[in-house]
Amino acid sequence: MFRMGPSHGWTGWTRAAGLALSLGCSSVPRGQAWLEVRSPHFDLYTDLEETAALDMAHALEESRAGLIRVAWRAESDPQGRTEVAVFASEDRFHDYVEDSDTQGVAQSYVGMERLIVTYWDEDRPSGLPRIAVHEIAHDLSHWFTPLQPAWYSEGMATFLEGLQYDRATHRAILGEVPPTMLRVLKTPGRTAGSTEQLFDAPQAVHEDAWETSRFYFTSWLLVHYLMNHQGEPFYQFQLDLSTLRHWREAWSHRFAKLGPAELDASLEQYLDGGQFNYVVEQVEVPAFSPRVRTLSAAEGYGISSWIAHRLGSLEHAEKERDAALALQDNELNALRTRYQGFRGQGQAKQRLELSRQLVQAYPESGEAWLLLAKTGDSTEERSHALTQASRLMPEHPGVLELLAVGAIDAADAPAALKHTELLIRRTTLSMRIAVLHLQALAGSGRCDAARQVARSVNATQPKGCKVSLDGKVMSCATHYENLIVAHCSTG
Repeated sequence: MFRMGPSHGWTGWTRAAGLALSLGCSSVPRGQAWLEVRSPHFDLYTDLEETAALDMAHALEESRAGLIRVAWRAESDPQGRTEVAVFASEDRFHDYVEDSDTQGVAQSYVGMERLIVTYWDEDRPSGLPRIAVHEIAHDLSHWFTPLQPAWYSEGMATFLEGLQYDRATHRAILGEVPPTMLRVLKTPGRTAGSTEQLFDAPQAVHEDAWETSRFYFTSWLLVHYLMNHQGEPFYQFQLDLSTLRHWREAWSHRFAKLGPAELDASLEQYLDGGQFNYVVEQVEVPAFSPRVRTLSAAEGYGISSWIAHRLGSLEHAEKERDAALALQDNELNALRTRYQGFRGQGQAKQRLELSRQLVQAYPESGEAWLLLAKTGDSTEERSHALTQASRLMPEHPGVLELLAVGAIDAADAPAALKHTELLIRRTTLSMRIAVLHLQALAGSGRCDAARQVARSVNATQPKGCKVSLDGKVMSCATHYENLIVAHCSTG
């Protein structure tokens, strides 16, 4: 969890404009083909030329190491990988993302690795944009605190996105005020009406763009204030979140003397005349040699189709998929894209045939085996495929989910729990994943823990959350309790 380091000097709001660092490449170095660059924790796909792509891979690892060291004090090294696509030009990025104001996108489907897509930023060290650091912070934050309210999620990520790493001195610097926050700083009505309104918001994005801006700004301001003036209780609050404790219970426990009115007044005072620390830490990034591969034309179209599909640009995905398959009729990512288009029971046969084709063509592709593990027409075929997928991608969210489901079906709740405890930190905590984890906890006889997690899950969902089962509509809280009772009585 984040804990403030020693003071390194105070500075006013308007002077927080970043520190001079050793930079990487300073111009946009467009390459001629797609590159795949694999580093210890990232799979990078880019059309940057090779030198810039390698620089970007190092920048990703440096940001990750800096965040873990400075923000979470290196308590553990999160498992798993993150996929990143970085375009050399903003124009090409917007072939995939239509919104002209969007600088980057993170996409996280249940059962898939997280994907971050952005473009080269010539004003940033190594071209790594702030939005990429923001999304890496989200990824790491969810590892350490899987159940978190929206204000904490966005406030922490916005606070952490300013982290910079100086290669010359091996220093990570944290505390810069983001440019977007500086622009809002002097705007009337910039904060949410009260912290209680902020706490009640179920999500960051509002249909009103101004309300979304107010949410992000107030969340960032609150985290910034807590870091600088409530460091120890905030640290303890985050430790509570790491145990899946109900966030409001944790807040009341750690900030018992800081009521809503007092907190609002403190934020206003901090906003009008606040000062803060930069945190500077030595961070040694372990040496590594990225593996670089130039993709063929077919593979380039294939990865392009997969990225477009993940981002919901379906027409572009189909165009790129067809171009890939015209060059190579069994291109991996083009066929993965086609597989996603086969929906419903009526196309189960097509999904099965395609997944068998993929594992035959790519026997060392964990993604191919995972598709067959979902669609095989016999228990034996699905089990064999899952074993292969687990061998190749042991920490993949889709693999972990299927392993947990299989253990639950086999009445082996402790084995299921082993998988769900990792799964909830590696993927979006949807209701499906939450239910799976509750079943594993309750079936293992940990009924009190299951109820605590159920309360915590419910606290992060919209008020009035309901579910329909067998024609009956009930609250999510009732649904969770019914599951716990059923599994505790048989566990």
